[in-house]
Amino acid sequence: NSWEKRGYRKGREEGREEGKYEVIMNMLKKNFPIEMISEATNVAKEEIEKMRDEM
Repeated sequence: NSWEKRGYRKGREEGREEGKYEVIMNMLKKNFPIEMISEATNVAKEEIEKMRDEM
């Protein structure tokens, strides 16, 4: 039972991360400023810049 709860929580966390990634990519495609994306998603500017460079 506790293993099921842990798996459920982990799955939800991974889903949130994937959703955040999609939002960041969409914002980058629409040329939002990196700083604004960082503030909106709580992701470090360096990480967003890395994502932008890999587009």
